[in-house]
Amino acid sequence: MSTEVTSDSKNKNIKTIYLIRHAESEENRRIGSLKSAFLGLGKFKLPSKEDVVASMELLNVSAQIDSDVSDVGEAQINQLGKRIAKDDFIRKMGIELVAHSPLKRARQTSHGMLQTVTASNTTSSVEVDSSSLGSKHPSIQRVVELDILTERTPKEWLPTHYSTYAKRIKSFEIWLSQQKEEVIAVVGHSQYFRSMLGLKTKFHNVDVWSLQLDCSGVGIETKDEEKEEIDTIKDDNDDVGGDGCAIVTEIDGKSLDELVLPRGWRQLKHHYRYDPNYSE
Repeated sequence: MSTEVTSDSKNKNIKTIYLIRHAESEENRRIGSLKSAFLGLGKFKLPSKEDVVASMELLNVSAQIDSDVSDVGEAQINQLGKRIAKDDFIRKMGIELVAHSPLKRARQTSHGMLQTVTASNTTSSVEVDSSSLGSKHPSIQRVVELDILTERTPKEWLPTHYSTYAKRIKSFEIWLSQQKEEVIAVVGHSQYFRSMLGLKTKFHNVDVWSLQLDCSGVGIETKDEEKEEIDTIKDDNDDVGGDGCAIVTEIDGKSLDELVLPRGWRQLKHHYRYDPNYSE
């Protein structure tokens, strides 16, 4: 069970933020198949038919940008949703506000894990997208969908457009600092979270982490931000699996207690990870 984290009641500038990466998406599955195919070719082994078909699906770029969760993703959501409910995590942690990306994989994850999502702005039916009607956990006060939480776009990977991406992240941090709620859950994307926190390692699918955000530090740039971003781009780790229910105690080769985060972020803690071998 997770250790309770609450905001410092003596300092209203401090908020507790829970970050949840979406479940495995169809895009993640296809990229995994492409990697598997290349690894096989490196060993003079022909790729499987399934890997070839999934890899070819990557040619449909628009389908990758807003893909649904995969079958594995549904299993991840189902397991973590049950574990969170069993622990009464949302109420015990005092989560008041949920903010999620508008992309389907984040919406479906928020709906399944937190029982909270905005109603869809599209005409999607429940059969097409289970999150379309919207829902709200009884102890959640408010839920919002934010366009600035969208995953890094193909254009934003270009050096000439990185400033647009950085401004979007800064806008989100400012948004967090302006909300009346002190405990906020955010359902979003790996590259976005990794860039925001200056990490080299991406969170696993459906990972649940928490941090403290000192709102007085929001908007302050660190000296090494540009270098850290270059390192992040070079790291192409697309880990979409889980390695058990154990709590993670280090990231980027450092213990969480030693980790120095940018722009007012601090006290990164891990709470949940998907375990394919988990049984109740």
